[in-house]
Amino acid sequence: GVLGREVAAGVEMRGAVEILCRIACNGHTITDSDLRPFGVGIYPLAALANHACLPNCVQTFKGTAITIRAMREIPSGEEVTI
Repeated sequence: GVLGREVAAGVEMRGAVEILCRIACNGHTITDSDLRPFGVGIYPLAALANHACLPNCVQTFKGTAITIRAMREIPSGEEVTI
């Protein structure tokens, strides 16, 4: 019935919102060599790095492939930040 469709639509909406929230929190803006953005990608391992105002790493792209590079020596136990 109609109620069943409303419940199903609510479940679908929650799923869509959850996906959009994950992209907003874990997405990385893909840039070209001139740092112009041209897309967003989900990179599960890169998403483990936290943001920092003074990061110890930087992310770069070659096409859509992401590379995380250390900008200095990172002592054992220190988190990776971008």
